[in-house]
Formats: sequence, C-alpha cells, structure tokens
Amino acid sequence: LIPEGSDIRSRVDKISEKTMDINQFLVSVVGLQMPDGKNGNNAVPVTYHDPCHLKKSLNVETEPRAVIEASNGYRLTEMIEADACCGMGGSFNLQYYETSCNIGHRKLENIIATGCSIVATGCPACMMQLTDMISHSGKNIAVKHPIELYLESLKES
Repeated sequence: LIPEGSDIRSRVDKISEKTMDINQFLVSVVGLQMPDGKNGNNAVPVTYHDPCHLKKSLNVETEPRAVIEASNGYRLTEMIEADACCGMGGSFNLQYYETSCNIGHRKLENIIATGCSIVATGCPACMMQLTDMISHSGKNIAVKHPIELYLESLKES
C-alpha cells in the first residue's frame, strides 16, 4: 500500500483520476455513434460476459454492451448469469485450476445456451479463461473484446 500524503500516492491518484475502461471512454467521452445500416437479421449474435472487476468494482456494465450494439454486423444476445464469475479470479486458476474449471463450466453452459458463435468480454484474464473452457469443450465459439468487434465493423463500413 502507498501511504497517504506521499509523493508517489499523489502521482498515482492523479493518474487514476484520468484512467477508465476503453468501452466507458468510447461511450461516455467520445459519444459512440451507431453505424449506418444497423444490424439486421443477418447480424452475428454475440453474448457478453461481465468481468467481476468491471461490473462490481468499476460499475462498467452498459458501456461494453453499447459498443457491441454499435458494431455493425453484430447483435447482442444476453446470456443468463452474465455477471457470474468465469472462474479466473485474477490468478485464481493458476493455483486452483480444478475449482476454476468447475466455475468456468457453468459459464460455458450459459454461453452455449445462447447459440452465439462469439462471446465478448472486456477483461484479458476472462478472455483466457473462456478460451480455455471453450477449447476443452470442442465448441466453435470465438472469444473477443468488444473493441475487436467495433474495429471489425469499422473496417467493413
């Protein structure tokens, strides 16, 4: 912990005041706009996993969904328990892999139930966990960050 009143603490506080999630930045600061020709019936269905730290600590929940919805060619399909932990828990799965997999399998079942070919999440650690669970299942479901979907839609516009 950095002691209150220290020079390092002051610098860290200044940086943290300017730091936000990329989805939050695009929606709240840039004012993300929906692209023309918005997602019709041929749009690829995407489900979204809420990372624990984004939703429960930083209150970032609607912004990643808005980025997905603004991504031409994709349509959001909510899964049940979207905010349930995927089992990664930072580095939890490195020490408790079996327990982590048990948690991850429940998330995997919820992803599969949507029928989506893509699951998006805003956390690189969650992306690793979901990729691991999906690869062991043999399912053909891609794991992507919402920003990847938005970038792909910009390239196609």
